[in-house]
Amino acid sequence: VEEGRAIYDNIRKAIVFILPTNGGEAGVLVAAILLGLHQLPIIPVQILWVNLVVAVALSAQATDVSVNKATKALFEAADTPAKMVALGEKRVAQHIRTIGLWRNKAKNVVALSRMILDKHQGKTPRTREDLEALPGVGHKTASVVLNEVYGEATIAVDTHVFRVSNRTGLAPETTPEKVERLLLEVTPEFLERVVRYLR
Repeated sequence: VEEGRAIYDNIRKAIVFILPTNGGEAGVLVAAILLGLHQLPIIPVQILWVNLVVAVALSAQATDVSVNKATKALFEAADTPAKMVALGEKRVAQHIRTIGLWRNKAKNVVALSRMILDKHQGKTPRTREDLEALPGVGHKTASVVLNEVYGEATIAVDTHVFRVSNRTGLAPETTPEKVERLLLEVTPEFLERVVRYLR
């Protein structure tokens, strides 16, 4: 499983430059063939996309290092929404105790997993409205998912992007949402899918 995740991550990054894909399994397969990796194990796309929702939701007020460490063990224990719900709030909490606000985040992870199962057939919600309706998912998380999974032109504005955008005058605005709108206006279209790698 771990080998498959690492391979898939490299394929996913390559897709951005190879194919105008919307994150579908067909796009992953074509990219894998182009890269000569089609005989290697690949994790089903929707599992990883739903896990992306969880990982980004956990990242609020936490370092990348702490989130990566916690989610490695968490996703080994539960790598689908159904397994996350079955794992339960208490056991999810045990895996993410090193992350800030872990009690509330554990509650949200189980609740959003249940909502994804009940309202979205276990698949990643397609719209910002549906994403932001998930417990623990705000505008930034929705922007990451819409860009990463569905290829929409969004820019996730965190504290650093917000500060730099204002200090440089690139997108001087008062809220992350307004900064995002301005950044999209000044970002060349061909960079909108890859801008997250430039941070």
